[in-house]
Amino acid sequence: MKPLFESTVSALAYSIIREECGVYPHGQEAELNQTVQFVLAQRARMPDFLGVAMMILTLVFAVQSLFFYGALFNRLSHEHRWKHVLAWRHSRISPRRDLIRFYESIAVLGWYSFRN
Repeated sequence: MKPLFESTVSALAYSIIREECGVYPHGQEAELNQTVQFVLAQRARMPDFLGVAMMILTLVFAVQSLFFYGALFNRLSHEHRWKHVLAWRHSRISPRRDLIRFYESIAVLGWYSFRN
């Protein structure tokens, strides 16, 4: 479960940074990986009741893409990943919107913190 969670967070952070910050991963892997570690660390710092809930919701997010695109989130192309993110961002279900807002905020903060 932990490898799927971490690979989903990594794919999510890469896609968010690409769309929100206009960054393509080639040549900036070190900064992107630092950002992913930052996002994972922020989730790990949460109280257990909240951190576990975030992990479960993130795994639901990853597995749901299997039904719509035929693959787990971390195995999708960037275009399909972003469509999935947008679907959750504009969802009527508040926890789905909140999950994306959390990852967007933390990923963008981390990216601008680690840029050289």
